[in-house]
Amino acid sequence: MNIAIYSRKSRFTPTGESIQNQIKLCKEHAYEKFKAIHKFLIYEDEGFSGSNTHRPAYEKMILDAQRKEFDMLVCYRLDRISRNVSDFSYLMQLFKKNKIEFISLKENFDTSTSMGKAMLYISSVFSQFEKETIQERIKDNLIELSRTGRWLGGMTPTGFESIPVFYINQNNHTKQMYQLAPIEKELNTVKLLFNKFLEFQSLSLLKSYCNKNLIHTKTGKDYYEHSLKLILTNPVYAMADINIYKYFLNKKVQISNSKEDFNGEYGIMVYNKKKVEKGKSIKTKNMSDWICTIGKHKGLIEGKDWIFVQNILTSKKAKTPREGTSETGILSGLLLCAHCNKFMKIKYGQLIKNTNQRHYYYICSQKSKCQCPNLSGILIDQLVINKFKQILSSQTILNIDFSKINSSYGNLLCKLENNNKKIQNLSNQISIYKNSSLLKYILQEIKNLHKENRQIKNLLNSPIQNDKNFFHNLNNVSIDFSTQIDHLLNKEKKIFLTNIIDRISWDGEEVKIYLSTP
Repeated sequence: MNIAIYSRKSRFTPTGESIQNQIKLCKEHAYEKFKAIHKFLIYEDEGFSGSNTHRPAYEKMILDAQRKEFDMLVCYRLDRISRNVSDFSYLMQLFKKNKIEFISLKENFDTSTSMGKAMLYISSVFSQFEKETIQERIKDNLIELSRTGRWLGGMTPTGFESIPVFYINQNNHTKQMYQLAPIEKELNTVKLLFNKFLEFQSLSLLKSYCNKNLIHTKTGKDYYEHSLKLILTNPVYAMADINIYKYFLNKKVQISNSKEDFNGEYGIMVYNKKKVEKGKSIKTKNMSDWICTIGKHKGLIEGKDWIFVQNILTSKKAKTPREGTSETGILSGLLLCAHCNKFMKIKYGQLIKNTNQRHYYYICSQKSKCQCPNLSGILIDQLVINKFKQILSSQTILNIDFSKINSSYGNLLCKLENNNKKIQNLSNQISIYKNSSLLKYILQEIKNLHKENRQIKNLLNSPIQNDKNFFHNLNNVSIDFSTQIDHLLNKEKKIFLTNIIDRISWDGEEVKIYLSTP
């Protein structure tokens, strides 16, 4: 018998239930209960939350379970595996399919018995309930903290520094908290950026203005569109006036202060704005999760002006494709300037005579500093396509590259199938828990899975995913590649080239194409 042991700890600390202690206890239990143990497979994740399934050892364990590398999984406690009902349900279905038993020491669960299986599922529901309760408690604490207008830490926004402030709490104890204090020179720069953006109504023009006038970030670096947008969208600079109150109220933001407090004297503080997960980039949460309060610092930008800036940025985002995603230039996101190693972006020119199309050019995104010549988009796009008509005759190369696209299609189908299994499993539990308070959590999980399935089906039904002839024709591209590629949409050509090309460089005289390494 091969026995797997999974251990996890959220933080790297020497105290608490250490990884090694969990493994030791699991081994001792296994030796007591089983005699014919061939080997142990140990999986350790330290520094990962139980709500996040993107854990290296956990993912390796799932893969080994699919390969039937072990007959039983032992863990110290149930929440070491997962705190999410759907994730745990999927894991149990996987184990059942591969005839793998599961034991949790702390709860004394053993899936080799029917009672153990039932109790295991119920416990996973309570684990998720506990997680949601903790999240609600954290949000309640944040709301209370927000009313103090304090700075909770992290990098301070341009124009401010954090300073300690001492106060007496309700128990007559001296406590310390931090508040934002102004840095006048930096705030003058911020005000200039807002005024110039209201004048230009363009991040790229604002960036060029900063570069030409030697206006730098607080760390002395050049401003880019991204760093400028971070400043322009930060609520900390807005005056807490009635316009701001109405704006956040319409956005479903939770507001800690009363309407009467928004008199324009102070600035805005926003809590619970960012979502940080280990192994993932920082993302902005939905505004309905934000907590807005009035800070202790002076506001800089009138509410109506700050809101106008947000509206401009939102409309630009809706109209303007992101860098590297233009559907006109099929090489955007691939073409680099050889001088400064920055991506080249699309710039449109005059209308082509007797057509509704415009000339377009690839220009270096550092055009204000870099002297790399522009490159005709129509010319280089067609030259690259013609080149690949000649060189892409190897079926071996095509099979390698197009397997990535076909794999994506297969993964979607697999995800859809797994979700349907989860829905079926949860539906079977409804009659069991119809009179229980747990029912609402089961129903909500079913609703979430149905929503995800609709999104997957939309992807599967999109022109590229659903057109099986598209894949078939491209996999036989060695026969009629030149005919097929001329009939593809620009975005389909771009998908094709992205899977084959690593990058393309332009130095003003020569274009070099670097293929992806298989």
